[in-house]
Amino acid sequence: MWYERALSHGCSGGSNNLAMLYASGWGVPRDHHRAVQYWKLSASQENVLAMESLALYYLNNEKDPIQAREWHSRAIEHGNLNAKINDAEFEENCKRLEMETADMEKTLNEIEIREGAHSSHHNLKERTQIAKHSICPDLLDFSAKLQKILADNHAQGSSAQAIKLYKFDPIAL
Repeated sequence: MWYERALSHGCSGGSNNLAMLYASGWGVPRDHHRAVQYWKLSASQENVLAMESLALYYLNNEKDPIQAREWHSRAIEHGNLNAKINDAEFEENCKRLEMETADMEKTLNEIEIREGAHSSHHNLKERTQIAKHSICPDLLDFSAKLQKILADNHAQGSSAQAIKLYKFDPIAL
């Protein structure tokens, strides 16, 4: 592959382009871990596009506003005009993510306390997975059925129909 040859000659654009291929799965198996490695390699060579890509990856994929801000700041410091122009919007997205994470944390704490399964030694992502698979499988099943009904264009009164079909008491939550 041409990008690999460019990478072997120290071209930061080659590693950035390889990262894009792995992130998107264009011509190679999708592999976010590998994409991040190539972006970081490219960013270490001061490639501002790689820095911006890392910022967006951490914001949108990893849901990590701290890492996202770090890479976004580096991109701006190194002269990425696109990152600078979109700085206010990027910050809004980081703040929105922080609020969503705080809301999820609060809801998860309430569920864990109610179920007697608080697990503060796990991070939020791990706790969410534990809750999904062990604490509230009925809620997951309900959510899947609700999504299926909402996706059905023929359903009238979709949410009410889903609750009725599942015989689930949303007030109990």
